[in-house]
Amino acid sequence: MGDEDRWYARRVADDFVARTGDHSERLDAIISENWWVHDKADRDELVEALETVVEDLLEPGATVTDAHRDTCEGVVSCWLSKLQVA
Repeated sequence: MGDEDRWYARRVADDFVARTGDHSERLDAIISENWWVHDKADRDELVEALETVVEDLLEPGATVTDAHRDTCEGVVSCWLSKLQVA
């Protein structure tokens, strides 16, 4: 994973809480903006994988932690690696 992808991946949770609306729609928008070069089906897979990571951020007063950022980075890294193998 390159530095740019790593930076975007670590920002997913922060971007998620900065947006309003349905949680899946927020993730879809973030993923589409940052990894638009990938097929929609592949991006949908990433959205699904990240939903559990940001789920607790839907609670009132929740804050993004380094654990969220680290986990988002790991999920995106695995997703990108899987795409390169395919």
